[in-house]
Amino acid sequence: MAERIRLAIEGTHLHGMPTEGAVTVSLGVLSVDPPGDLDRSVLYSEVAELLYQAKQQGRNRVVSGRHRT
Repeated sequence: MAERIRLAIEGTHLHGMPTEGAVTVSLGVLSVDPPGDLDRSVLYSEVAELLYQAKQQGRNRVVSGRHRT
């Protein structure tokens, strides 16, 4: 699903803006199983790391991972 979102955004073009061009997005996606009692700050930190990896790998991509239990 994240890749479909990325592709839909990638196909968007800005018109009439000061800087015209294509829009891109980098996404960090975290899988959590089972979704029991979770510390949101830990989840946020993990997904932020995935987003950082997506940007480091050249942007306009999806990087996913699993929650470390």
